[in-house]
Amino acid sequence: MTKAKHNSSELKPSNLVTRLLSLVIGAIFVIAPFYAPITVNLASHFQHFDFFRIWKELALSGLALVLAWFMITHRSKLKNITKDKLLVAMVVYSGILLAISVYDLVSHRVSGSAVIYGMIIDLRLVGFFAVVYLAFKFSDLSRTFNWKKAIILPAALVISFGLLQATVLPKDILSHIGYSRATIVPYQTVDNQPDFVRVQSTLRGPNPLGAYLVVISCLILSIALSAARKQRGYWMIFGLACVYVLFVTYSRSAMVGMIISLGILIVIFERKYLTRKIMVAVLCLGVVSAGAFLSVRNNYQVQNIFFHSSDSSGSSVSSNAARVSAISGGLKDISSHPLGGGVGSAGPASLRNIKSPPKIAESYFIQIGQEVGIIGLLSFVIVNILLIIRLYKQKDDPLARALLASLIGLIFVNLVSHAWADDTLAYVWWGLAGIALSQTNYIKQPHSNIKK
Repeated sequence: MTKAKHNSSELKPSNLVTRLLSLVIGAIFVIAPFYAPITVNLASHFQHFDFFRIWKELALSGLALVLAWFMITHRSKLKNITKDKLLVAMVVYSGILLAISVYDLVSHRVSGSAVIYGMIIDLRLVGFFAVVYLAFKFSDLSRTFNWKKAIILPAALVISFGLLQATVLPKDILSHIGYSRATIVPYQTVDNQPDFVRVQSTLRGPNPLGAYLVVISCLILSIALSAARKQRGYWMIFGLACVYVLFVTYSRSAMVGMIISLGILIVIFERKYLTRKIMVAVLCLGVVSAGAFLSVRNNYQVQNIFFHSSDSSGSSVSSNAARVSAISGGLKDISSHPLGGGVGSAGPASLRNIKSPPKIAESYFIQIGQEVGIIGLLSFVIVNILLIIRLYKQKDDPLARALLASLIGLIFVNLVSHAWADDTLAYVWWGLAGIALSQTNYIKQPHSNIKK
């Protein structure tokens, strides 16, 4: 009995380390939706905009060091980790990124600041997942950490402010806390049409807000369908507010991503709600909606909201044509440079690269291919596939099913935008995935001695 207790205690970090992990992970989650206004406001008073943008990465590095120390002092853990295919795939992907980054810094083919920023964007996804996954796997955090409060309460503030922006607040309200063209623009419009101001709430822009709300809408629906009938109505009202704010971002990729995600969430995991009558009603509603849309496709509002272009367009080039051209150019770039052009040579980081013109492909997946080549892109795709498989095996868990549905929707979003480059979305989704998957037994613990 004493031996069993001794072995069990060795499997977990001390209470001090556990509290530190809980505090820092919780802070990253809670503050995630407010990174933009906090950063902009601090920079407006103290300058050094870039420094205030990377405080999360500094905190993440500290967490990684704490976990590394724990793993080194418990070397038996390292053998178990190598059996986890998802972690191995992430290590391979990270290794490719780091190796190419070192080459880029040594060869100077990409500007140093662009390489560093590119590494942050590409690595924080798997980095935060790994830190949260291991922290929850080898500690008692799963018993004490309340992810619903850490995610849903901040989301409620984001949605509330978004509703105010869409209704009563002046469009330039964010300029009062330091938003500007030098940092983050205080507001954006559809196709330069002043009648269509896009809500961005506390995120970096309308498109990042829309992608973030895809995740939140799935969480709300998953919780609602799992909640008691008395509570379900409140969650549904919350969900409708979330959908409305997503709509007034006028982010078409987010709208489609939300439809895909919520559809998957209902069809695959909540079949009991899909009776034959409901399916027929949904089909009829779809046909009627399609007919109504076709009949008003030339309407001024419909043209701006769904096509981001109208007869009175204020842009010289259609956003649709620009996106198609960017994606086409990105694919040609990958075919011309199958080994990649270097970390930071494409995507948002490429705006810092003075060695060559920026490459904005309007696709996160193409961005990875442009940076680290076809092999690096395939390694990232494998990580996504393994995530889908692991989350599907846990589909009975409300968090896992919401993350699976939102991941599939976000894959579409990232095919036509750089959504994963946004820090809020990256930390929220990948951190939650780390929590959800840490509850499984893919890393087998040696219980034989304890049982004996």
